[in-house]
Amino acid sequence: MERVLTWGKGCFGFLASAQGMAAKETLVLLNAGHTHRAGPHRLSVAVSRAAAIEGFPTFRFDLPGLADGVMQDSSDHVDAAIAALNAVAVQTGCERFVLGGLCSAADLAWRVALLDPRVVGLLLIDPVARPGFWFTFGRVTLMLQRGPAAVWRWWMNRRSKAPVRITDADLRDWPASGQEAQQLAALVDRGVHSFMLYTGGAATYMTHAKQLNAGFGPALHSEKVCVTHWKDVDHLFFRPDDRERLCASIAQWLCRTFARNA
Repeated sequence: MERVLTWGKGCFGFLASAQGMAAKETLVLLNAGHTHRAGPHRLSVAVSRAAAIEGFPTFRFDLPGLADGVMQDSSDHVDAAIAALNAVAVQTGCERFVLGGLCSAADLAWRVALLDPRVVGLLLIDPVARPGFWFTFGRVTLMLQRGPAAVWRWWMNRRSKAPVRITDADLRDWPASGQEAQQLAALVDRGVHSFMLYTGGAATYMTHAKQLNAGFGPALHSEKVCVTHWKDVDHLFFRPDDRERLCASIAQWLCRTFARNA
């Protein structure tokens, strides 16, 4: 069952009630870019309902100025996300949140988690990753699999004298280079659990799991961090079986990581 929660000036979202014995944590899904709160191909709806079936209440809403979200006087999405958590806490009594989403939603969840101690879990799909040797190795391997023409195009692009080369870091709200290791260590020390999933759609900046070691440091190997790389899945989970696989994986992680209420 779902019900509408409202707060502030025209803000609203949908809370999916847990089935059976409820967990202590509420999963909050953020929308990415201009994607509606339902998510691409209704992915957020599917994740929300899968989590609710396993006993985790789930809240999804549109950030101010995105999709159906009413533009506020302040357009800061970190403040808006924290206000949404406040609204859920007031209306449900929950003070423990698992926060996340896809792409820019993962970036925002990361920033909120660093500021709000109520965030005890992060669901990060295609989050930050830094290129390096293993990225190049993975990319060349991928192009060799695609054939000589792909390798030639890559090499010619590398030789291009274009004055400006836009990177993923320019388009995303990532931490300053080198800061994510310190930030992840702080989150782990605080007891925050992280589910980090990279898809083949992130191949412009993430191609090999080993490249994450340099960016995230030793904290990446904490028992509180779960990292998965699905090379065969696109960024928006176009195929229904990929969406089903994601929902099952998130539900299993939630159940394995967080305890139910007694």
